[in-house]
Parts: sequence; structure tokens; C-alpha cells
Amino acid sequence: MDEVNNEYRSKILVLGANLVGKTSIIKKFIANSFSETYRETVEDIFSRDFNVAGQTIMVDIYDTNISYPDMRRLRLATAEALIFVFSLDSLNSFLQVKELMKEAAERRKDIDTIPIILVGNKVDIPEIKVDREMVNKWLAISVVKRYTPYLETSAKTGENILEIFRQLLRLSKVKTSSANFFFESPILNSRRNSRQDNFNNANANGSHQQNFRRHHSRLENANDKSSEVVVVAMLAKFNITRHASLKVRRRRSLFKQYVKEPDQSDCLIS
Repeated sequence: MDEVNNEYRSKILVLGANLVGKTSIIKKFIANSFSETYRETVEDIFSRDFNVAGQTIMVDIYDTNISYPDMRRLRLATAEALIFVFSLDSLNSFLQVKELMKEAAERRKDIDTIPIILVGNKVDIPEIKVDREMVNKWLAISVVKRYTPYLETSAKTGENILEIFRQLLRLSKVKTSSANFFFESPILNSRRNSRQDNFNNANANGSHQQNFRRHHSRLENANDKSSEVVVVAMLAKFNITRHASLKVRRRRSLFKQYVKEPDQSDCLIS
């Protein structure tokens, strides 16, 4: 992580097969948005500044395409955190993540010092083909020896999206005066506004007021030691910068011709 005048710039690389929801995860975190329309990404860079315990952290999130290995290897060389994403409804995407993690370990001799998160996206889809037991068995023997948190997420509903970046912060080398952090994401703002609306409605008829205040206090109190979720504070500047943005638009039906969905014999845990 680069440090200049109490400012840090961190590069996060998001890796995974196409159609697993990498871009959707990033956009959900950055702007609380989601689109059902698929547009293939060559490379996008999303930038955002945070103020964490008096330090400015500039985060660059690189959204990659598995079909461009040279670009991926270039980003791997300088990435300071890695997010590997597969889709829970696709065995093929899980096998591809295994290969991507193996490639990362081969190219980064310091792989066991890099914060890494494994993400199984699309938990909202009923047809799950990759279960947690399968993932845990692989992680136990994977090439990465450092503890790798595994999260099942939904970019559509927002489930566990914030937790991806909280976990990265916990694993990072950022030194702060407090163990409590708060990511001020539009997702959290939306949830807070929803809770406030519920409170206002309840207050109008005189019910549930005390329960809401207790819950709201737990959310806002950064010193709540009992919570496993490290909750947090203060976005320094909400600024989405998309530079080096390249898009290739293809019809989804055309893309599917090149995607092989494996049968049971393809799902081998090595």
C-alpha cells in the first residue's frame, strides 16, 4: 500500500469468470445499483476515497476480464488485495476461480501476505451447484496458505456485499488508532433510511419506538465490542472515477456459445 502524507492508495483486483457478477458487486458497493443487463467488461477501474481514523485511503478497484490474460497478469503484479468471484449456480466458474488462484500464487511469491477474499455470488438464485462444504474442502488444500474468508453474496439484494470490503480492511496492513471502522456505503445509507422510515411510521402510532432506538444505537455505536461486524464511519469523499474504461458489447446468447456448463464428472476437488 502506497503512503504519501498520511494518505494511502490501495489497489484491489477483482478476478473471476465472465457472468459471475464482478461488476455488479462493485457497483452495488459503490452506488447501490444493480442491472440485469450483461455487458462484457474489458477493464474498468472504480476509485473511491475513505477517511479511516484520520487517514485518507484511496481505493482503486480493478474489474477484470478472464479473456484478457496479459492485462490480468499486469494487474496481478501490483495488486495489494484480491477478490476471487465465482457464481454459486455455475460449477465451471468455481473451477475457473481455482485456476485463477493458482495463477496468482505462481506469479506472486508473496501471495500469503496479500489480503484475499473468496466470494460465491448469486446466493439469491435457488439452483445452487456449488455448496459451502465443497468450497471449504478446497480452501483447506488450496495453494494459498493464509486464511481466506469465504462469503456467499448477492449483488442483486446486497447480501454480504459490504462484508467483502470490511473483511479486506481487517486483513489489510492499514494501521489505525481504533479497531472500529465504518464504510459509509450507499447500501448502508439505504438501509439506514429504510429503518428510519419504519421508525417514523411506528412512532406515529406509538409502537416499537424503544426497540428501534436500541437497534439504531447498536448500529451507530462504533464502540460496540459485542458485534462481530466491525462497523464504521465517514466517507471522506464520494467520488466514483472510472478511468481506462473499455466495454465490448455482445449479445448474451452469442456469448453463451463459448461457455461450457460442466456435468458432475467435471466437478473434481483437487
